[in-house]
Amino acid sequence: ALIVFFLPFYGNGKSVLGEVAGLFFLVAGLLFLENNNLKKIFLAGLFLGLSVATKPFFLLVLPALFVGEVYRCFVKEKRKLPEYFYLGLGLVVPILIWFWTINPNLNFGNIVTAFQYYSNSYADKTNIFELVFSNLKRFFSETTPLHFAVLFAVSSVMLIRGLYKKIISVPELVLFVFVCLNFLWYLKTPGWYRYFFPAHLLLFLFFPAGLSKLLSKRFATVIILFFLVVQSFILVSKRNESLYYSTEVQDFVVYIQQQLEPSDSILVVNSPSVVFLLPNQLVSQYVRINPQLVFTPKSILENSGSIDQKYVAVRALDNNEADLQKILDEKYEKINSTEHYILYRFK
Repeated sequence: ALIVFFLPFYGNGKSVLGEVAGLFFLVAGLLFLENNNLKKIFLAGLFLGLSVATKPFFLLVLPALFVGEVYRCFVKEKRKLPEYFYLGLGLVVPILIWFWTINPNLNFGNIVTAFQYYSNSYADKTNIFELVFSNLKRFFSETTPLHFAVLFAVSSVMLIRGLYKKIISVPELVLFVFVCLNFLWYLKTPGWYRYFFPAHLLLFLFFPAGLSKLLSKRFATVIILFFLVVQSFILVSKRNESLYYSTEVQDFVVYIQQQLEPSDSILVVNSPSVVFLLPNQLVSQYVRINPQLVFTPKSILENSGSIDQKYVAVRALDNNEADLQKILDEKYEKINSTEHYILYRFK
C-alpha cells in the first residue's frame, strides 16, 4: 500500500527506467537465496546477475551479497561448496553477457574506459566534498529525501537490533547493505532523486516491520495510516504536474509529423524519446551523455558543420553544444517551441 500511494513511483519515464527492472530481478533473486536446493540457489544467482546486467548501478549488489554470505558463515549455517558454485554460476552468466556487450573485443583499454565512465558517468568536475555536502542537506530540507530519511532511520534501528540479537536473515542484510551503499553512491551524483529511488522503494519492505518492533502495534498502525493519508493526498493533488504527467513530448512529435514529408530528414538532439515516437523517417540522432561522451553519426562527430538535415528537433543545449547552436542560428530558422523543445527548419 505504501508503494502504491508513493507518487515518485509513477513519475515520467519510470515504466522504462532500468532501476525498476533491476529492482524486480534483485528482489526475485533474494526470494531464492535462503535455500539449500541447488536449482533455487542457481536461480538466486541468475536473478541477481540479471539485475547487474540490467543496470550497472546494481553492481552494488555484489558487495552487499558478499557481506550477507560472510554473515551467514559466522552466524547462520555455512553453505556447502556446490551451493557457492551454483550461486556463482548463476551470477556469472548474465554478467559475462553484459560485459561482452560493452567490450566485445576484450580489450583492456576498453575495460579501463568503461570503469572510468561508470564511476563518473556525468564527467562532473565538481569538488566531491561540495557535492556530498550539497546532497546531504537535501535529507533535512526537501520532502522526498526527508521521507527517505525517516524510513531509513526506523529501518536501521530495527536491523541493527536484529543484528545484535543475530535474528536478521541473510536476504534482509543484503537488502539493507544495498540500501546503505545506494545512499552513499547517491551522494556523489548530481543529486537527482532517481539515484536513490531503488533504496527508497526497498525501505518500504522494512519500515512497517520496523515500526511494529519499535512501538506498540496499534501506534505503529496509526503512523502507517498517517503516511498513507499524506502520500495519497500528494498523489492526487500533484498527479497532473509536469514532473509526473506530461504530454509535451507526444504533442511535439505530432507537430513534427504535420511538418515533415516522407522524404524529409531530421536530426533529433538530446531527446531519445522523440526518436522513439517518430515513425520510420530519415531520422538521425545526436545525444550527449556527458561532456566527453557523444553518440551521433560519424560525419557530425568529426565536423558539426556537416549538419544539413531539413529539420532539427532540440531538447536542450548547453555550453558543450556552442558550435551546434551557432550552426542552428546560421543555417536554420525556429518554427516551433514548447517549454523544453524547439523545432528548426533549414533556411
